[in-house]
Amino acid sequence: GKWTCIHPGCPWNLAASYMSSKNAFEILDGKGPGEAKYNTNLCLEHNHEIQYEIVDGVEEITSPKDLTGDEMEILRNAALTNSSMPSVKHGLAVKCGNERGRIYNADMLHRVIAREKILIYGTDHHRIPQLMERGRQTRRNGGEFDVDVDDVYRVVGTRFQSNRMKQYSKQYGSYFAIVDGTYGTNKYNLTAAPWVGVDCLGTTILFGISTSLSENTIDMTAAGRTF
Repeated sequence: GKWTCIHPGCPWNLAASYMSSKNAFEILDGKGPGEAKYNTNLCLEHNHEIQYEIVDGVEEITSPKDLTGDEMEILRNAALTNSSMPSVKHGLAVKCGNERGRIYNADMLHRVIAREKILIYGTDHHRIPQLMERGRQTRRNGGEFDVDVDDVYRVVGTRFQSNRMKQYSKQYGSYFAIVDGTYGTNKYNLTAAPWVGVDCLGTTILFGISTSLSENTIDMTAAGRTF
């Protein structure tokens, strides 16, 4: 590709070629695709408002209106799962970009994902009131939902068990149960621990899910007594 300044007569020019193997641009110095020659020139007299020209078959997507339906679906899923930007760009490249010769502007991706999060979650991405209402509904239906908070009322742990999970636990929990906490799976730095067992058909079943700041004895014991 070639970036040039829109100011008439300005010699500023940046020529680069996208290297798919490195997922990066290589600055061209007097060489280019085919018989064309490209030089990179600098101009320090003013700031440069640039325009982009496709010259080697790779297109940089900088506007949401240029995204395809498949690409938008990937970004909606990224908003729903709170995926990191490297993961988003990798998914786009593997599923769409590499085949179609497209790369994606990171700022544009941030804007689209932020907009999709608002559409999914509203302006309150934490949705604590909705979490508490879901917990109250779970208790009304015969399940369990407990929340641990610290001295300044920040959530530091939860214990969730639906009514069906409770029935499984009563029937099979005394025979066999296993728990193993996760690490780094949510932005709140809470350890999520699924409590699982096996039913009479040999199928893995879920007894409950707990979250805590760490896999410490006090929190794990409290969750075990709940489930």
